[in-house]
Amino acid sequence: HRSTLVGLARLDAVREAQSAPQGSAAFPAGEATAALAIAEFIDFAAERARLSKAMKGFEADADRVRRKLENAEFMAKAPEEVVTENREKLAEAEAARAQIAAALTRLDQMG
Repeated sequence: HRSTLVGLARLDAVREAQSAPQGSAAFPAGEATAALAIAEFIDFAAERARLSKAMKGFEADADRVRRKLENAEFMAKAPEEVVTENREKLAEAEAARAQIAAALTRLDQMG
């Protein structure tokens, strides 16, 4: 399916390799693993900085909500729907942080 891949994905070429080259993003493609060379299109340092900044933001959000949920006075006075909303915010912030951490790991593996 080489010609189809080249045409549909607007690639210059398709090559077979034993492993993904440095600076490429690997992904499953049926029974095979495909990789796109992206190093020439991405400024890895800028992307690391952007992801790190975003992670710090989600960590700060999670810490703020966690402190609120650990506050006995807040928990005693807050309506249950507010507590539930804050628990959901905490879960969302922690999930987003985990996704960014995984993205940073993948980025480190690429370049």
